Amino acid sequence: MSKSIESTQQDIAHLQLMWLREQGELVRLSKENDQSNEDVNMLKKKISILSQKKIRIESMSQQHSN
Repeated sequence: MSKSIESTQQDIAHLQLMWLREQGELVRLSKENDQSNEDVNMLKKKISILSQKKIRIESMSQQHSN
């Protein structure tokens, strides 16, 4: 009986350690995901700004050619 309890306690300790590792991995991946989302949003803003700039330049080019 005591060997069974000891074995179960070892299993619990091992599972707790695995759970902690997985929680750490979850936190790391969540931070990575947040950073990726921030990067995507920044790139979307840059695309918008560059698209507007392109439109202005094309418009000015057309005005000068007319």
